[in-house]
Amino acid sequence: MLKKMHEREPQAMMAMWNYSKFFVCLLLWSMVISPVHGDAQLKLAVYQGLEFVHPNLASNVQQAFLKHNIPITLSDPLPPQRSLSLAASGRYVGDILRQPSAVKNIQELVQVPIPLTEFKYWVWVLEEQQCPKTWEDLRHAKPVGLLGLHYFHQAYEFSKVGHEEVTSIKVLASMLKLNRADYTLGTNVASRQLSALAGVQFRRCFERPMNTTYGYLYLHQAHQSWFEKIKNALTPLAIH
Repeated sequence: MLKKMHEREPQAMMAMWNYSKFFVCLLLWSMVISPVHGDAQLKLAVYQGLEFVHPNLASNVQQAFLKHNIPITLSDPLPPQRSLSLAASGRYVGDILRQPSAVKNIQELVQVPIPLTEFKYWVWVLEEQQCPKTWEDLRHAKPVGLLGLHYFHQAYEFSKVGHEEVTSIKVLASMLKLNRADYTLGTNVASRQLSALAGVQFRRCFERPMNTTYGYLYLHQAHQSWFEKIKNALTPLAIH
């Protein structure tokens, strides 16, 4: 009997070893596929500051998704550059609102061709400051913008005296108050929101904006199976 027990021990150990290998392989497999099919994949990136550019867009998009049974949720507000990076990497479904110039070098992001808003970016100075008299004068003024928001780049390129780039709206206001920058860009809505948040008042310069463009939702190419459904859901939100 002892001999039979000894003969069974290697078989039992081999069975346990095979079971352990199977369990480890199963665990590793689940770890590999979880980034592709996990909950993070069903999030649409939303950047901090969207509420200043388009206060109702996030809720409107969320309602449109619910109405069309699209199981994609919106992320918490993210720093603009991180929002775009997560969308470009495919870890998130896409980015809720970008203008074409912001994604022109990101081949992985596909535009859903429903214009969700029109951006008119005006030049703003603090109320106690004087506006530059001409656009040529503006070239000798220093702009300040937010990191990750590409519409500021036109002002950066326009300037002959450099620019400042900061990570928050409050710091942006401080740069202007401390005379470390001369002006910023923004929509009318953004200016009002910035005034309320930072406790500063602005003066709008020139009779036309520096730049006018449209904003679109961008979808990562790995998630194009959602393209038509998202396009149909967003169609009622298109600006005319």
